[in-house]
Amino acid sequence: MAYQFKIKLLNVKKPPVWRRLIIPENYTFEEFHHIIQISFGWQNEHLHKFGKEPYGSDFEIVSKADGEENKFFPHDDRDFNKQTLDECETKLSDVFGKGFSNLKYVYDFGDDWVHDIVLEDVLTIIYPYPVCTAAKGCTPPEDCGGPMGYEMMKNILDEAPDSKEAEEIRLEMGLDDDENIDLSKVDIDEINMELKDIKMYIDQDFDIDDSNMFEPYYDDEWAEQMHCAVTVCDTEGKILYMNEKSRATFAKHGNLIGQNLFKCHSPESQAKIRQLMATDGTNSYTIEKNGVKKMIYQTTWKCDGKVAGLVEISMEIPGEMPHYIRS
Repeated sequence: MAYQFKIKLLNVKKPPVWRRLIIPENYTFEEFHHIIQISFGWQNEHLHKFGKEPYGSDFEIVSKADGEENKFFPHDDRDFNKQTLDECETKLSDVFGKGFSNLKYVYDFGDDWVHDIVLEDVLTIIYPYPVCTAAKGCTPPEDCGGPMGYEMMKNILDEAPDSKEAEEIRLEMGLDDDENIDLSKVDIDEINMELKDIKMYIDQDFDIDDSNMFEPYYDDEWAEQMHCAVTVCDTEGKILYMNEKSRATFAKHGNLIGQNLFKCHSPESQAKIRQLMATDGTNSYTIEKNGVKKMIYQTTWKCDGKVAGLVEISMEIPGEMPHYIRS
């Protein structure tokens, strides 16, 4: 399963700043922290925590892995009425699967950037990595003094663009002369490119052979140059991967990555594919077109033991094939 969240940066308006994210249920809160950092464009330069309330909450999820930094966290384990969990060991399902639907995420205890996390939906579709599906508003710059400092900064640039203060702000933010903050700037495609390799942000010593770190899981060299077409989609029919043969076969249709596989099939075939994914089944048949015979083999692929989509393999076959019966 996966969780759909809407995360809004509080006390920042005109425009509001928020992100809608879908995250696999088995991700930890440490990974959730990095996902929020990437999605909002923060630089991960300050401390953070999760809790029912920004401060003074009886339930918090914090980083206990930093040792020396840990003494600065505003929580006290001696308060026996408070539950404090380690973000490295706590999965999203441990909290949002137990009745929680709302948390706060605080980044930078000086500027106090408070994010409101709302669980909008629980999805049965398998997502191999986090996805940002919608977003609005540019995230404020780091170390600008929090929401109040950010509002003052915007007012100076709007009302006194030729002032020395405005010049210093532009210099600090890397803006050109007379340039203002693009308050609506947010690039979902760039966010998703970074989210796809989220593991790299958590462990710089990652194992490049760990296929779970990269999408697609099935995109290896062995598939790329096979003498058959390999096409992979997720449970919604979104095409995730096509090897070289598959891309060549459908070249006249342009780049199909990200398009929907169901649009290429008849209603009967769509129903069959959905049945395969619902029952973890397989399907095989032969076709002939322009004198070329092909065998089609369809099977589900899995992530963490759950059906995550479909693999379709298409290979040319001769008019007559030897058939062996072996004991």
